[in-house]
Amino acid sequence: MYDVAIVGAGPGGSATAHFLAQRGLDVLLLDKSDFPRDKTCGDGLTPRALRVLSAMGLLPELTRQGCPITSYEVIAPNGRRTTSPITARPGALVIRRTILDNLILQRARQSGAHFKSSVTVEKLDVRDDAVAVRTNCETYMARRAVIATGAATGVLTSSSILHHQPKAMLAARGYTNNFPDGANFQLSFKNAPSRGYGWIFPVGNGVANIGVGLLPRKKGQTA
Repeated sequence: MYDVAIVGAGPGGSATAHFLAQRGLDVLLLDKSDFPRDKTCGDGLTPRALRVLSAMGLLPELTRQGCPITSYEVIAPNGRRTTSPITARPGALVIRRTILDNLILQRARQSGAHFKSSVTVEKLDVRDDAVAVRTNCETYMARRAVIATGAATGVLTSSSILHHQPKAMLAARGYTNNFPDGANFQLSFKNAPSRGYGWIFPVGNGVANIGVGLLPRKKGQTA
């Protein structure tokens, strides 16, 4: 019987596991993937995110491996550019998810959380005094459970927690080389379909994270 079972070992799940385990709780952390693993993401960390990571003791290593960001740049649909400095401390960073997620997971394990990979959680059964976490391997028992699966809603649906699928954005991301190093988050709405945008975030050493995000329209809607 664990104190807490956490489904999903991404940043949210692993950070939760770290803080709970640090306080002496017996924590089980489950994920369907082995780590390190990648995720579709802009790789950007805002000042708020960095403050949490600083509280976990990870900021020095993140700063060493990440690309510092000092400003935002937004390109409007008409092509006009607006920039604004990032003044909140401790600033902002771009760091690949393969690095970030693994660092947070390892910190959770160092704090005492038990991690099991290649585990697909199928359903949570809530009982009077415990939660049964049913997986493709076995069933784990915990006093409480946290579902930290991000945009993946399968466990929420199968556990009768989510009854209506929420709107979700679609995104695609890649990396390009030979890109001039910069220090700003760039978001562009120029030539983008309505309810969509593009981004360019510098990773450092001539590499940039380039992606697009779009909120799909319902069937029959026009742009």
